[in-house]
Amino acid sequence: MRAEIRAVTTSKTKYAAIDPDYRSEFWNDKTEASEVFFNPSITTGQGTRQLIAIAEKGLAEFSQTLGIASRNVTSLHKGVLQAKINAYNHNAEAAREGITDNLVDVDKAGRAFVGQIECERKCGALAAHLVQKFEQLQKIAMTVLAEQTAHGDMVMKKVDSLKKVTIGIKCVDNVWPEIILGIQQLKHMTDAADAHRNTLMPSLGGTGMKLIEMEVEKSVGGGDEDDDATVAGDEDDDAEKPRVFYIVDAEEAPEAEAEA
Repeated sequence: MRAEIRAVTTSKTKYAAIDPDYRSEFWNDKTEASEVFFNPSITTGQGTRQLIAIAEKGLAEFSQTLGIASRNVTSLHKGVLQAKINAYNHNAEAAREGITDNLVDVDKAGRAFVGQIECERKCGALAAHLVQKFEQLQKIAMTVLAEQTAHGDMVMKKVDSLKKVTIGIKCVDNVWPEIILGIQQLKHMTDAADAHRNTLMPSLGGTGMKLIEMEVEKSVGGGDEDDDATVAGDEDDDAEKPRVFYIVDAEEAPEAEAEA
């Protein structure tokens, strides 16, 4: 018993000052989530509540990322169509004026956007996967918390509760590394998409497309905020720079969410 108490006390002390956020560099050492969120406070549920708050934050953040990527794909397809229409109109006008040496290949018009569409699709697919994982994480953590709340100090002594909590902890330890890896991969993918976007700037002219940046408010700790546009974290975190999305027509720009 003394050894168990000493182990719990050591765990509490060891992880008391770490940042458990999913973007924290702390997770690079492959520490299991249970060591941070469950073991130090298994009977009180304090760490489980913290995990649920982090899951809610992740749901909000990556739902937003998914929405931006989906909007980009739609707008980029519109941009391709508009570029082809512009090319057709240009050629028709040239034909009326008897000009034959300045025609535009309609089939190639808008081709510059194809690569960006694929980048945005991949970002959206991974963001959707992360949303699914955060939903799974939230559900598991809430199941564990229900047992902790109901049984308190006896949660690990009742057979049924012990079984539910143990299974839940194992599931979290499996899901959490997937989330950390997915976030790291998405960061690389969004960086690549944003870098590729910069090469498209000359191609935007004539399509009616503009680049709009999201107004992203920041909060600390990812608590009870319901605003899907909120991304919590440190001000210096490059991952929290607002992603850019495309507007085919300036009238489509959402006044409450974006600024030109």
